[in-house]
This record gives sequence, structure tokens and C-alpha cells, in this order.
Amino acid sequence: MANLRIHRGTSPARAVLHRAVAWTLILFAGGVGFEVGALAQAVEPTDVVIGQIVSHADGLADVGREIGQGTQACVRAVNATGGVRGRRLRLVSRDDGGEQGAALAVSRELLARDEIVALLTPMGRTVNADLLPWATQEGLAVVAPYGAGALSSQAGVLPTTFFLRTHPSVEALRLTTQLQTLGVDRAAILYSDDLLGRETLAAFEEAIASTGAAAIAVVPLRGNRSADAVAALAKASPQVVLLATVGVQTQAVLRSLDDLARGGQKIVPYALSTAASEAQLRAIGPAARWLVVAQVLPSLQATGIPVVKTYRSALQQAGDLAPSYPGFEGCVAVLTLAKALRSGTEPLTRQGVAKTLRRVGVVDLGGWSVDLADRQRPGSRYTDITLIGPDGTWLH
Repeated sequence: MANLRIHRGTSPARAVLHRAVAWTLILFAGGVGFEVGALAQAVEPTDVVIGQIVSHADGLADVGREIGQGTQACVRAVNATGGVRGRRLRLVSRDDGGEQGAALAVSRELLARDEIVALLTPMGRTVNADLLPWATQEGLAVVAPYGAGALSSQAGVLPTTFFLRTHPSVEALRLTTQLQTLGVDRAAILYSDDLLGRETLAAFEEAIASTGAAAIAVVPLRGNRSADAVAALAKASPQVVLLATVGVQTQAVLRSLDDLARGGQKIVPYALSTAASEAQLRAIGPAARWLVVAQVLPSLQATGIPVVKTYRSALQQAGDLAPSYPGFEGCVAVLTLAKALRSGTEPLTRQGVAKTLRRVGVVDLGGWSVDLADRQRPGSRYTDITLIGPDGTWLH
């Protein structure tokens, strides 16, 4: 460009033409290959591709299916309202099959082949323990890991992971505060003797201690030997039991507690939001009645709350699907990501998405919000309490 001069007497129009010719010569100086490469970099893809990992393995199949339905419905809803900065979201969903290491392998494939810019809802404590550090190394945003347990306490060293769920300790505190309000002073804990179970046990013990009390019994559950665990529990004669169990273990314990109640000793069960899916609770029928469950999202029946209305409307547009709390979490993951990206100015690339999510701060969906910039106490603060009524439906 230094050797291409425009004479002082040249007219403005002719000067513009000279500059255009000069730039054309520079572009073609590198050959056709350079020109094609430059054009390829300048053209953005039409879709913003996001990945999702769910599990349809035994014990998680219902939850995985419901999360997937909620996510897909709300991707459609986001696209129907203009997408993100005029670009559509495209969801690529995969099943990890519940196999050790499969979620990480599938995530690598999604990143390499589909060029995802974010990953949603990987499921399970062990899965997330493997996946989240890898995502940090790759600079890939992971939004709404499900069932990650106390991993959210490590948010400071997982800068590309954005926890949306209320921390288990906050759920536990909501339940124990409710017990204190009701005047219950004989609470026991039954926990699954594995990593997630012991983390939940610690959350329950901390929450009870904050009320100035202590559990009158702490009983481990090994495998699905619920009858033995409940028999040991019964000896302490608690009024309620806090369940640090998930899935089929929760089902087994509730059946054993129901047998105990029919024998004349009633112990009311309390549990965190991840204890069992709605389908799992329906499958055990009357044994699930009066189970008290902490929730991390507003009531599905509260249609006056904007985020609930958005979710239910998306389900209706997707074929009048049934609402569920796991499905609601999948929807909230999409809505949070979309709202954050709409407010940002960074490119919709892997790096740009992660940077936007780190900087956006509070995302308010109307009745539920989360501060994505908070790495000390990550996740929403929202909690609620529901229970299973006599006819098997959720009561608020």
C-alpha cells in the first residue's frame, strides 16, 4: 500500500476508486487460497450450536427424558421469538448411556464435530466431576449441570461452569427450617453410602446444626437394602427422616417406610429436589404420599409467574407435553443462556459465549433469577416446598 499513491489533484470519487483497486491488488497478491480463507473467516454460521448431554440409563431415564423435552421445547420458543441476535439456536442432544467416561467422550465429539459453543445439563455427580475440569481446559461453557452435588462449591476453579440449581445446603436448610417451624425435634437422616449421599448427609447435618439441634439417628443405606435401613431407623422413633438418596434408592426407602406405617409406625419422609423423578414417584403409588420435597424452581401450577408461563407455553407449542420439574430445569437452562447472550456483544463463538456468561451478572427470568458472576455462592437462591398429596399429585 506504501507504493500506491493517490495524486493530490485526484477527485474524491476517483480517490475512492483508487483505494478500492489498491485493496483488491493486496487481496489477490496472496493468491486465490488466501482470498477464500479470508471469506470463510468473515462469514458467520447461521445457527448457534449448543450441545446437551443427558442420560437415559436405568434410574435416570425419566429425568433425562424430561430434561430433554423441556430443553427442546424452550429452544423452539427462543427461536420463535427471534433467536439470539437474529440467529437460531440449534440443539444437538446426546445420551451418555450411563457409562463411566461416556459423557466426556461424547462431549469431545460434540466440540470437535458439531463445534458447539456451550454444553447443557450433564447429569450426575461422577459425570460432572470428569466433565467440568475438561470443559474448563477447553474454554467451553457448561450451563446447568444436573445432580452435581457439592461440585458447585468448586466454582472458583471451574470458571466456565455456570451452576443454576440452588446449592444442596440451601435446600437442606429450607427443609430443616420448616421442621423447626412445625416444632419437629426428632429428625433422623438416612443416606446412601456413596459420594453423593455423603455430600447430602453433610448438607443435612450442617442445616440441622444451624437450628441448634442434631439428628437423633444417622443411618446408612448400602445398595437397595432399604428394609434393613428402615428397621434400624425405626428403633430411634423419629418423627421425620431426611432422605439423602436418589432414584431407585428413594423408591425402595419409600416402600419400606410405607410398610412401616401400615404396621403402625409413621415416619414422614423429607427429601431434596433430586431425590426421584415424578415418574418414579408415580410408579410406587401410595408409598409416595406425603413425601415432602424441596424444590429449586417455582411451582408448576403458578402460571401467574412469568418463567412458569413461558415454560408451560413452550410445552403447549411443542405438542401439549406434560410439565415436570426436571423439564423445567432444562427449559430454564436454555432461557438463561439465551437471555445472557442477547444482552452481550461478544461474538457467538465458544470463547465469546463463555466470556459473556462470566460478565453478564444477574439473569432474571421473571420469578426466578441467578447471578452468573457469583463464584463464591453460585446458583440460584430460590427454594420452595412441595409434597405429594393423597392422589399422587404435587401440592404446594
